[in-house]
Amino acid sequence: MSAKEEIIIECKQCIGHCGALVTVDNGKAVKIRGDKNHPASKGTMCKRGLASLEFIYHPDRLKKPLKRTGERGEGKWAEISWDEAFGIAGSAFNRIKEQYGPLSVLMAHGSAKGPIDTYLVRLANAFGTPNVVCSDHDCHVPKILASEYTFGYFPMPMIFDRPACIISWGAARTEQIPFMRNDLVRMIGKGTKFIVIDPMPTRLTGKESMWLRIKPGTDLPLALGMLNVIIGEDLYDHGFVEKWTTGFDRVKKHVDPYTPGKVEAMTWVRLTRLLKRPGCTRLQSRTHRLGQCGRPDYKQLSNITRYFHTNGYYREPGGPRGRAGSAGLLLQGQQRPSLKHNTWQVVS
Repeated sequence: MSAKEEIIIECKQCIGHCGALVTVDNGKAVKIRGDKNHPASKGTMCKRGLASLEFIYHPDRLKKPLKRTGERGEGKWAEISWDEAFGIAGSAFNRIKEQYGPLSVLMAHGSAKGPIDTYLVRLANAFGTPNVVCSDHDCHVPKILASEYTFGYFPMPMIFDRPACIISWGAARTEQIPFMRNDLVRMIGKGTKFIVIDPMPTRLTGKESMWLRIKPGTDLPLALGMLNVIIGEDLYDHGFVEKWTTGFDRVKKHVDPYTPGKVEAMTWVRLTRLLKRPGCTRLQSRTHRLGQCGRPDYKQLSNITRYFHTNGYYREPGGPRGRAGSAGLLLQGQQRPSLKHNTWQVVS
């Protein structure tokens, strides 16, 4: 008689961690589907998550270590035991360490998916190298640093709290994490304005959004142009600036040359069109950034975060709630950006 059961899990194929239900038949997973009771994903799963069982049961999946027996490129391999594999790897590590020193070794892993990151860091610490890198250094870490060095911490805005406007700045979240598209569509249906700043179209660059097709590599002048208008037209939160910031006069001087006309020529974005968007930049304090990803630049993100926090949006619906993450744990072997890049620093 078949012993079937359904187990509640979270998918670990990406950082979305969608809720899933796995049907297990006599100890073997035979089906996976979205969990409608999960508070975030609500039953949504992407193709990658739905194909999870193929990662486990695919006939070509490597389950034992392989050792090359022929020349490179010949495709000749033989299975060996785990003990032999660990011995070969350990000997190579020690040989390199003795000859060149532990700092000559760099360790790398993929996108963060849980404790696996900690395991590699522990190995690196035991070996004696601080050189651990991952995709976060081209994605999440600059975003954290720009926030922490600009105003002291990394905020996580709550898009479920119906902000007046959401700006998706170079972040294909709807393609990466499908359930976020459902949340965004729901917010748009309730009246939230949506702006996409991206050279490439996304699933939400349609009738329900304003798409600013920016020239690649010109995010920084666009952010400076936004600051120019917000400061020039006295649209910023005076109370927040006076109480929590230093160097604001230097920022005003720095952004002064970035007039709408100059920025439009540099970025291909009609800044005046953005500024006339009803309910968005005229209500900056309720504008929420969805995020920036894909080889972001620290100084660009620093100015983008200044744009949002000049307006005190942390106090409004959709604003950040608490802190999330620490860049320190992710900066193994990396030098922190110089504070000289910040002309406007917030004191806590």
